[in-house]
Amino acid sequence: MGGESNSLNRYVHSLAALVEDDSLKVNQKLSTNDIKFSRLTGTSTGTVEYSVTSTSGLWSLLEIRAHLSAVGAAGNLKATLNNGAGAVYDSVLLLEALTTVTDVLYLPVRDIKLNADDSVDIAWDSPTTGAAVTFGFEAVYKVL
Repeated sequence: MGGESNSLNRYVHSLAALVEDDSLKVNQKLSTNDIKFSRLTGTSTGTVEYSVTSTSGLWSLLEIRAHLSAVGAAGNLKATLNNGAGAVYDSVLLLEALTTVTDVLYLPVRDIKLNADDSVDIAWDSPTTGAAVTFGFEAVYKVL
């Protein structure tokens, strides 16, 4: 036990020395001004599409949320990273069949870093027949 404590003390003192000589840089915490929300709500029996973009330069996708007032029949919710460098770099982030669900929460394992000319395109191909379904889509991202 004593050896572990001495090792920990040496480690803490080493970190303190790095901080004192400016060798260790600590990133500032994000403020609430850095977190942004892109929302779309409505009622539809057809396809719904929208793009999430940032006009502030580099940004990072944190999550995508979706809620439907009823199951989406055979419709799919699809989120695609639309890479500004060209379609060859696009990738599907989320593809969820909404046949039996009304809520989807997509949380990437790590933040997805994006350039200013990238977008996240969210589409719901709702072939619902009969009554329209009310929906709410939301993307949460931060400005880097």
